[in-house]
Amino acid sequence: MNREETERYINVVVTTNYWKGEKGAEVKFMYPALYRTSCLLDIRFFPYDQQACKLTISSWTSSKSDINYEPEYESVNMDNFLPNEEWVVVSFNIKRVEEKFVCCPEPWVLLEAVLVVRRKPLYYTNCGGGERGQLRQADRKKVPAAISVPRGEPGPLMLSASAISAFSLTGDSTIVERRKYALEWEYLASVLDRVLLIVFSLVVFTVTSIMILVGEAMHLSYELAAKEF
Repeated sequence: MNREETERYINVVVTTNYWKGEKGAEVKFMYPALYRTSCLLDIRFFPYDQQACKLTISSWTSSKSDINYEPEYESVNMDNFLPNEEWVVVSFNIKRVEEKFVCCPEPWVLLEAVLVVRRKPLYYTNCGGGERGQLRQADRKKVPAAISVPRGEPGPLMLSASAISAFSLTGDSTIVERRKYALEWEYLASVLDRVLLIVFSLVVFTVTSIMILVGEAMHLSYELAAKEF
């Protein structure tokens, strides 16, 4: 991971609790940080599919005793959300998870934000007599949102972040044909697997039978030779 590409200096507002006679401070970022994540897509029901992408926010170096994350709301703030042409946001919820690791006795706090999006079938146009679906030319479609994440010890820390989940899928007019070929190869592979299994079983049975017969013949010849002497 390149540090220059993932970290940058930004302006923050620090409000200390010192004058209240309390420990801690509040650090508020002036503009959201940008996070990019990638997710595996299940396109078995394309273009009527629904995808879920999970973004995990936590500390690499501090356990619960040092930093205790608490989500301010159960759902991510969508006020600054920009509508997307290809996807509809179904839900964007965030929850707090405590997980223990082998390295440390203290649990670690994770914030898991799960973005669920549904594809718009009308985004795609039909071609080739309506038999194939062709994707519109699009490099990446981004779904931005704002996350408010409080932070604990030694004092609360307000983190305003924007999680950008980019979903991209490239294709052409042959997507249905390719899927057909894939299913044909899958069927052929299953048939070959059964045939080879039967052939292997027959070979094992034949070799075993021959070894048993040869062993019995050798045993009988040994007994006959012993009786002659």
